[in-house]
Amino acid sequence: MATNLKKTQVVVIGLGAAGGTAVLPLTRAGIEVVGLEAGDWLSPRDFAPDELRNNFRGWPQSVQKANREVPTHRRNEKSPYSPRPAVHPMMNAVGGTTLHFFAQAWRLNPWDYKVVSETTRRYGAARIPKGCTVEDWPFGHEELEPYYDKVDVEVGVSGVAGNLKGKVDPRGNVFEAPRSRDYPMPPLRLTEFTEQMYGAAKSLGWHPFPGAALINSVPYGGRGACVFHGYCTRGGCHVSAKNGPHVTTIPKALETKRLTVVTRAHVTRIEIDEKTGRATGATYIKDGVEYFQPADVVLLSSYTYENVRLLLMSKSKAFPNGLANNNGQVGRHYMTHNTSSRVYGLFPKNINNWYGTQGQGVALDDWADDNFDHGALDFIGGGNLWVYSDRRPIGAASMATFGQAPAWGSGWKKFVMDTSKALTLLELLDGCEKYEEEYHSAEGDKPSYTTYHVYQDEVLEASIKLLPTNIYQVAKLAGKPESK
Repeated sequence: MATNLKKTQVVVIGLGAAGGTAVLPLTRAGIEVVGLEAGDWLSPRDFAPDELRNNFRGWPQSVQKANREVPTHRRNEKSPYSPRPAVHPMMNAVGGTTLHFFAQAWRLNPWDYKVVSETTRRYGAARIPKGCTVEDWPFGHEELEPYYDKVDVEVGVSGVAGNLKGKVDPRGNVFEAPRSRDYPMPPLRLTEFTEQMYGAAKSLGWHPFPGAALINSVPYGGRGACVFHGYCTRGGCHVSAKNGPHVTTIPKALETKRLTVVTRAHVTRIEIDEKTGRATGATYIKDGVEYFQPADVVLLSSYTYENVRLLLMSKSKAFPNGLANNNGQVGRHYMTHNTSSRVYGLFPKNINNWYGTQGQGVALDDWADDNFDHGALDFIGGGNLWVYSDRRPIGAASMATFGQAPAWGSGWKKFVMDTSKALTLLELLDGCEKYEEEYHSAEGDKPSYTTYHVYQDEVLEASIKLLPTNIYQVAKLAGKPESK
């Protein structure tokens, strides 16, 4: 029998990017909030720059989640079992995945809200595949922009506006929707490598821009600026310059005295009033004891996997197949971002790719959404190209030799010493499954190698192949030896 707790106005399940941000406006509005988090608080000591622990041994062991509860996904009901890879970047902790993410702060572009109507307008209704369930959003960017703006300022985002109140600035993303004001902080400085890539893209007539980052480029919010050591992706930020809710919105909400944070609280179901069909609170287990937290409103803000699981586990007479699942759509149309469509290049010169963090990347939206002509193509949409510095010692030592050296011994050591500073990585922000490799010859004597992943699906395969080809053009130009 669960222990009944004092009723609160709002119970928030999960204190990551969504729930950890939402608690601030709620408490500032005078609302009493209880936040349930399956993980615990972590300290700056937990974020020490340690590549071995963070990148290879699964950081930190106490909060690893997806390696014990391996999520799976399928293209459809008949597809084979497909578990996510080991060391999947998902964890339980106050702040959630924002502790170790790339800290990118993207907004939806205008086309994203109107996929069906805009595709139909430009190419005809026949371009929407039969059976496709994509829909226009019920609202557009205009309604959402004020909330984007509040989050940018409250949390702290660095970047440069590409469209400020309708005035386009080529220093930013020229394809973005109008912003009401510029970012609260200037963009992070580029690395030597990303500067090269920026210039190469510009010379091709494309529109590169520094990516918006939830990282302090200057002191902000009472916290210092980024020190650019580059170990923060999986290890967190030991100087609190990466702006997750654990250092931004949650502490401010606690200051209001209207937020109660309950850690190590593993929610098992959302309780439903059988008469009204409305949620009445959440049942959770903490230290082996079951509790019921009643609330007027339940905010489900775990990551996609947990949201789906809790909805499916929360069955009632009103929802026999799981909460909000009477139409059988919960768990379908899964959406996340994968960054596994990658291009690796061997450059003929030292590009000092050791320096910096992934958040210092340069992006291209020229092939995102409908920013390019799909008339002769058999797919709609596209992807963002992202170039960044990410070369830690162990990672560099374990890189592929591309057939130019043995996998061990003195020849391997020489290859690593000669090329590790020139090997770099570019990513396509899109989905991936099937492994495929292509080799291209660059100008000059040294070859340039590209490796990327594509979907088995032919339509998606076509879209993925288009974009790495453009990445290769940039890499080829940026890696060309300087003329004497």
